Formats: sequence, structure tokens, C-alpha cells
Amino acid sequence: MDRDIQQIIDEIFVTCHRLLYLCAARIVENHEDAQDIVNDVYLKLSEKNVTMVNPRALKAYICRCVRNYSLDYLKHRTLERNQIQNDNYILDLHQNTNDNDLLSELIKKDSLKELFLAIEQLPPKCREIFLLVKIEDWSYKKIAKQKDITVNTVHVHVKKAMKFLRHQLKKNDCPYLYLYSFL
Repeated sequence: MDRDIQQIIDEIFVTCHRLLYLCAARIVENHEDAQDIVNDVYLKLSEKNVTMVNPRALKAYICRCVRNYSLDYLKHRTLERNQIQNDNYILDLHQNTNDNDLLSELIKKDSLKELFLAIEQLPPKCREIFLLVKIEDWSYKKIAKQKDITVNTVHVHVKKAMKFLRHQLKKNDCPYLYLYSFL
């Protein structure tokens, strides 16, 4: 990277560090993570061959990088948290079984894990409505009122989710597909 550009980047990070940090902290809601994100963006930009010489454009680019990196971090953290919750739920299920059914339960665990992974692949609104209907046992009418949508829209989301999940579980040769009677 050109030495002048690196100096401009250094100057932007020194003068705008607090602004960049606050931008990241507002998104990820964690001070240490926000600091790490700003530092990571700085390191990545130092390694990258940046050709912008206009300091104002470079500053906007750096702000956008911090914002996007924060959003990516938040997305990955949410996915990890959901995976941990799913794993804990599966472990709780297995603690209630006896040794004679261990092999059968392991197969069911894999099937349940496949189901959770498939549910995670649903579009967010569709997944939310599906879980409210099938897990929380909410009525279509209650969801429609709560989400300010029509009952038909709720029905379409649930039907779409069930079709997608059936397809995903069949595609993955889920041996206990019949256990999930709601599909």
C-alpha cells in the first residue's frame, strides 16, 4: 500500500476512533466486541490495497466497513447463540432417556438437529410465524393480530415453511421424519 494512503488511514482512525467505536458499539451492544471490530477493520484496511486518495471518501469507506463488519458480527453471534440453544435442547432431551434407547435416541437427535438446521434456513418472518404456530401453539388469528397481517398470510407462511421443511428433511434422508407430525 502507498505510504501516503496508510498515513491517511492512520490519521482517520486516530481522529475518528471514538466515532467508529460508537458506531460498532451501537450495533453489537458490547464494548469489547466494538473495540475488536474497529481494530479488525483497521488491520484489514492496512493489509488491503486501498487506492482511494480522497480522505473524505476514505473516511466514508472506513465508516461503512465498520458498520458492515458489525452487522456481520451480530449475524454470526446470533447464529452461534441459536446453535448453542439447539444443542442444549437436544442434550436435555437425551438426559431423559435410558441406555437401552441410546442408539435410537442418537438417530433421533441427528434428525432433530436436521430439523433445527432446516428451520434456521427459513426466511426470518416465515420462521418466526412457523415457530409461533408449531412451538408456541399460537392461533393463526392471534398471530395475525399481533403481527398486523391477515390470517391468510399466516397460513401461507406456515404452509411455505412446512413444505420447505419436508423437502429439506427428505433431501437429507431424515430417518425419523414421521416423528414430526406437524410437517
